[in-house]
Amino acid sequence: MTRPVVDRRSQLRRVLSPRSIAVVGANDRLLSALAVPEIQRSAAEVSLVSRSHPTLYGQATVSSLSDIGHPVDTVLVMTGAEQAVQITQEAAQLGCGGVIVIGGGFAETGPEGALRQRELVDLAHSSGMALIGPNCLGFVNADAGVYCSLIGNLPLRPGNVAVLAQSGYLLRAALNAGHERQLGFSHAVSSGNEAVVDVLDLIDHAIADDATRVICLVLEKIPSWEGLVEAASRARAAGKPIVALKLGRSERARSAIQSHTGAIASAGWVYEVAFRQAGILTAIDLDDLLDQVQLLAGLTHDRWARTSRIAIVANSGGTASLAADITADNRELELPELPELRPWLRERLGPQALPNPLDLTGAALTDVTLLQEIFEQYGRSSDVDAVLFCSGLAAHDEQRTRPLEALCAAADANADTTLFIATCAEASALADWLPDKLKGSRVGYARGFASALRALTAMNRYLESAPSEPLPVDTAAGAGRLVADPTTADTYSSGGAQLLRFGAGMRLLRDFGIDTAPYVLLDGQRATDSVSAGELGDQLVVKLADVPHRTDIGAVRVGIAAGSVASEAAQLKLLAEQHSADSTVVCQALLQGTSELLVGLKAGTEFGTVLVLGQGGVAVEQSPCIVGRVLPLTAQQREELVDELGNRTGLASARAGALWDRPGLVALVTAVEALAHACPWLDSLDLNPVILASEGPVAVDVAATLGAAPGRGDDAVPET
Repeated sequence: MTRPVVDRRSQLRRVLSPRSIAVVGANDRLLSALAVPEIQRSAAEVSLVSRSHPTLYGQATVSSLSDIGHPVDTVLVMTGAEQAVQITQEAAQLGCGGVIVIGGGFAETGPEGALRQRELVDLAHSSGMALIGPNCLGFVNADAGVYCSLIGNLPLRPGNVAVLAQSGYLLRAALNAGHERQLGFSHAVSSGNEAVVDVLDLIDHAIADDATRVICLVLEKIPSWEGLVEAASRARAAGKPIVALKLGRSERARSAIQSHTGAIASAGWVYEVAFRQAGILTAIDLDDLLDQVQLLAGLTHDRWARTSRIAIVANSGGTASLAADITADNRELELPELPELRPWLRERLGPQALPNPLDLTGAALTDVTLLQEIFEQYGRSSDVDAVLFCSGLAAHDEQRTRPLEALCAAADANADTTLFIATCAEASALADWLPDKLKGSRVGYARGFASALRALTAMNRYLESAPSEPLPVDTAAGAGRLVADPTTADTYSSGGAQLLRFGAGMRLLRDFGIDTAPYVLLDGQRATDSVSAGELGDQLVVKLADVPHRTDIGAVRVGIAAGSVASEAAQLKLLAEQHSADSTVVCQALLQGTSELLVGLKAGTEFGTVLVLGQGGVAVEQSPCIVGRVLPLTAQQREELVDELGNRTGLASARAGALWDRPGLVALVTAVEALAHACPWLDSLDLNPVILASEGPVAVDVAATLGAAPGRGDDAVPET
């Protein structure tokens, strides 16, 4: 579904690039004393509205918005909640561009506040005004020199990074982190409760903004997953990476988990999967967020390059060792030995010189010509993607920056995609002279080795990620088909959860074209006799049918001879009695195959339903080879998901993949997606294991937990 274009878009541009600002509710107390002088620094005309102070901060005030004499572009409201509604109404009547409501007392406080927030929304919608907040800190347009916030005296270098945060305090913290890295900012916006303008509107503004190259998000909630995917697609088309820090990725507690998929699909894991699927880079904290931005913001697009092989040139032996240790911890980057450079380096620097990492001697550090030759040698090497030069980049190092001149000269002379990066050993604040020193050169810079490696990894991931596609809502697998809620007879309770019985689950799989292993429920002597007579073959699996994680209590018997089924079933019934579990026993043919897989679903995440693929069996939750996607998927995305699993596990290799049935697995993923769409009552689904057999992938077991959706009736039956 396409996100509608609203009239507020042009008004939002007016608000964020204003010619005139009115601060309503200014006073002589602490908050105003921190905010107003910064706002007065703006390139825009600033009016102060106060009924109790004829002058404030050296400026005459007016008593109302109408007294200004013209509709202002941006109204910054610093009053209580009730007054804020009245001021918003006045702004709408005057034709102002938009309102920023700083104060709280709205939806975050309860029903009464929600009603006040509804009034703000109605006023904005009826007038076409943009409204940012309430409960926010406002914005800074550093590129235009406009300050309209309560961020305070925080020097921002104009630049190309937009920071969009739902949390006001974390916006300020992110700007602090950027300042330490000498990043330049285009916009910084705190969106608060997002009563009208939300983060998707702000992303659209950043995409259209010529000054913005990289978009940083600090998110507490996502207004629309579908809208975020579409916004990410537009950002990708504009060549503007999005890096996001999502708050609330961890969970304090989880309800009883009755499926492997439910345990795997934690909030943090789903967040990583969903954002990667949308082509959005993810961060774990503010330092990670701003580290990743460093090279994407600092290097022109023509210098963005896939990097895996790093050459380190350091100003001391200790620094070289530290850089090598930190690089060794990064699985995506390597330090090639570069033996072809050894003869030249030993001739110029002495027999002790090792190419990577290279410990420069004191003489080399003072010989700019030699330094440039060294950097050029590394830049010409076919085994080097990036040259990382460690030098002093703190404020007190300005007199010792001649080596940077050599680095810049070598970088400017290098015509290919080799990256040249200046960094320091420690993660301290970079000097404010650094951007000017490197301005116009083809050299990036970073705050410490770990920061530089994070930045390189982020660039790699952005360049490797596929362009995001709008969600295929109208062509989702299984669209238009619905399966009725299960009956009570088809479900059972365990650990506070409702689960689908084994037989009902296997019928459901077959109904969606999923191959299942032959089985017999041993619900009578005739069934037991038929199995004993060899109906399912000579080698069997006998297990309790309706017990989640049955292997935990020893309720699965493998390789049982047909003649021993009756005695094994009797033992399992006694085991069920000991554990107060359901005593239904099922017998299956023992299938042979090359591998066991898990195919699963988890509904109800912040992004909707997630499909999971991974190595199956009893150790599935410990397997590192787990991949996933948010539904619905395109045909290409289903193929990419299967290929990702095959490549990560090695099962798709020519040697290991004798039974790697790619078309069969894609068909299985498609069928499971159709099942997810048709069964909105599902909370989670495990097909574990799925055997890769000669006839294709075959589901051996199913565990399905039901959600808490209202209206589930006992008389409903699964569609057949």
